[in-house]
Amino acid sequence: MATVETRLKHTLGSFDELPGQLKSVWKGVVDRLRNAFDFAMPDELKNLQGRVGALEDNVDKLVRDRVRNKSKRKAS
Repeated sequence: MATVETRLKHTLGSFDELPGQLKSVWKGVVDRLRNAFDFAMPDELKNLQGRVGALEDNVDKLVRDRVRNKSKRKAS
């Protein structure tokens, strides 16, 4: 679980730096992942690893899109 949190923090920075709504969503995701990892079998962990990777890619894209849109609004 520490690896997932480390990857999320590396991707997004600290949870404390996130906007309130996104911060609460991420805390919920991390809590659910932590519970899933507690009882997961090795094959389930591999499946979760792939899903977490896909989620990480989607969040990266969302953050980049939001930053890009914010930059466009300032330029207008």
